[in-house]
Amino acid sequence: MPLTRRQRDNLKAAAPPPRSQGVNVPFPKSFKVHDQGNEDTCTLHAVTTAHEIVTGRRLVTSDLNTGKLVERGGSTVAELSRILRSKGQREQGGKTRHRLNFKRLPDDISAVKKALIKGAPVVLGTNNFIFEDSDEHNLTLSNSDHACAGKHSVVIVGFADDDDYEGGGLFRVLNSHGRAWGDKGFGTVSYGHFLSNCIEVHVPVVVPVAV
Repeated sequence: MPLTRRQRDNLKAAAPPPRSQGVNVPFPKSFKVHDQGNEDTCTLHAVTTAHEIVTGRRLVTSDLNTGKLVERGGSTVAELSRILRSKGQREQGGKTRHRLNFKRLPDDISAVKKALIKGAPVVLGTNNFIFEDSDEHNLTLSNSDHACAGKHSVVIVGFADDDDYEGGGLFRVLNSHGRAWGDKGFGTVSYGHFLSNCIEVHVPVVVPVAV
């Protein structure tokens, strides 16, 4: 099915800028940072966030919550992708549903960069998740043996190569703990952390169709 003008705009590929500038995925004007509160729903919110960036629409997060997924302590992108393919996700305040598919990418930096350059957000599942908060505007996920470190899902929305950081650069990530977290909801993940702790990465590959 041909893309609509809005879909072309939302998925418009960004030409690679100079190395020092990096790449950032464009956001729709209607977008708002999610806040999962104290629930184990980080993957559900990350997938919905990526879907909203692609569609340019506010969507009903609970459409992906089957109950059983959350009761057992979370869900996977593959499980949520099956729901998105079969049932879709409603726009807030309406009945229109949008369907989407996610494809797993290789767990390497170049694959994630290629997706971001094309304007696609990437859902990252990571181990060893803990905040370094020495700089409240540049919170990072770091390698850590801290007892509270665990698993988490965030959305990668940009990157910047910089040899001053572990692994030679940073991914810009969007969390699901509201605008009070990090820099208005955004933080960073070093390439080094990504290489050491990535569980899986997924990218939306099928243009959503309103049904």
